[in-house]
Amino acid sequence: MPNPVLCALVAFALCSALICVPSANASKSQESMFQDDIRLVYGDEDGVKATLDTLATLGVDRIRVSVFWILVAPDARSQQRPTFDATDPAGYPPANWARYDRLIREAGKRGIAINLNVTGPAPLWATGTPDREDLAATWEPEPDAFRDFVKALGLRYNGSYKPPVEAPPGPPPARDGGLLGLGGSSARDVQAAQSGGSGDALPRVSFWSAWNEPNHPGWLTPQWVRSDGQQLERSPSNYRKLLGAFTEGLATSSHGRDTQLIGELAPSGSRTKGSTGGMRPLRFLRTLYCLDARYRPLRGTSATLRGCPASGSSATFRDQNPGLFRFSGFAHHPYALLSPPSDRSINKENVAMADLPRLHAALGRSLRAYGVRRKPGVWVTEYGFQTDPPDPNGVSEARQSSWLNEAEYMSWRDPRIRSHSQFLLTDDLPKAGLQPDDSGYWGTFQTGLVRLNGTNKPSFDAYRLPIHIPQPIVRRGQSVRVWGQVRPAAAGTAPQVRIQQLRGSSWQTLKTLRASSGRGFINATVRPSASGRLRLAWQPEGGSEVHSRSVGVRLRGR
Repeated sequence: MPNPVLCALVAFALCSALICVPSANASKSQESMFQDDIRLVYGDEDGVKATLDTLATLGVDRIRVSVFWILVAPDARSQQRPTFDATDPAGYPPANWARYDRLIREAGKRGIAINLNVTGPAPLWATGTPDREDLAATWEPEPDAFRDFVKALGLRYNGSYKPPVEAPPGPPPARDGGLLGLGGSSARDVQAAQSGGSGDALPRVSFWSAWNEPNHPGWLTPQWVRSDGQQLERSPSNYRKLLGAFTEGLATSSHGRDTQLIGELAPSGSRTKGSTGGMRPLRFLRTLYCLDARYRPLRGTSATLRGCPASGSSATFRDQNPGLFRFSGFAHHPYALLSPPSDRSINKENVAMADLPRLHAALGRSLRAYGVRRKPGVWVTEYGFQTDPPDPNGVSEARQSSWLNEAEYMSWRDPRIRSHSQFLLTDDLPKAGLQPDDSGYWGTFQTGLVRLNGTNKPSFDAYRLPIHIPQPIVRRGQSVRVWGQVRPAAAGTAPQVRIQQLRGSSWQTLKTLRASSGRGFINATVRPSASGRLRLAWQPEGGSEVHSRSVGVRLRGR
């Protein structure tokens, strides 16, 4: 096999101007988003606070939080709908809200914003009849029931809602029996979350996203149905209905002007068409907008079989689906997990990091098909790389660090990318019930910055102070471009950063500069006198100097 490091250097040296030269319109305000539900939503009170403290020191702007409908709804595992007002937050068990109340309060204290991703699985009394029992919680969720749940959620977090502190907390939910595998809140957590220490109103949330990976069978089924002698796309029409319910639920709970993201798509799909055959994201997008492969509105039977207007009328479709045209941004998960971010997907219907221009184009064509001309922003809301250790199929920890920095540079270069996300602070546990030699043992996410034993991977420091050199091989006498970010810098400040080169056993400063006052980005050139390694150095006020990982550069020629 060829040397992968050498291949990477050569690839960088030969890359096109489109990849290597920073755009004049590169983002200065791209958000740093983070997600780790296990530790932020389902941890105990002390663990949640400690995790938030860590994220604050890393410079995280916003956390993405999964609000699982099935974990908040009453009698969620019953086929019989309970009698309660589903639009009233008080109609839900107090213990089921506690985890979210606590997290939203504690994040606000640290200046970390919230993205509530309202998603399934759904309570069984709000789903259709599946063809397999294990799909019950994801099978055709009822839009009207989802709308009511979103309204209750919106009312609870509208900035004025005060939980009834006089009511005793209910018992903590039992550990999930396989649907999610997550624990419940303790009575202490319920009381602390509900009272907030003073009985104050819960904070307002003004940033939302609709469902998680609706093109993946783990979240929405069926993906395809057999009808009229063929397999037809079903998940896009079901998501279209859920999106309408989501939009209405927020509008009727005073959140109509909030940031609302749609999409949240998985990066790839399955070759197999069936109820659990995941749909490739661009095909899902076209069908969501009732378009054919050439982005023309579907008509006649082809339209009605997919839940679309038979006439193909632009006005009718726009009026019936306001959420598809008035959304704030489109969310996507451009994972590759085991491949470098610069690799394009072989299948042109998939969208990994290097394929995001395809997504921009597809979104634009979908909107223009109905006379709407806009260039919506794209929010990367999940991203990461699987590492070895612990997963023997993962990439090295050093490569994880390098690729995370490269991917963020690619996002920064694209002014339409509004956020970049890291999925997991700490690695997942392996799959319960399996042995290490089972193929699915490491089928969980090992994308964290921290190992299971609590020690930091190199990516922890690489995330805090990212660095990327687009062209690490240059002719002697030429400048090297260095991109990076001082992520933990206080908003509105322009932190001082040093670009250093290792000379012998000591680091020498080549240039001192100020990072941008928006999110602390740097984009500078230096002229090293010899081949070697470069890094960034930053000293927070009152703290010890912080360093990025070091990156090799090579000078060639005379």
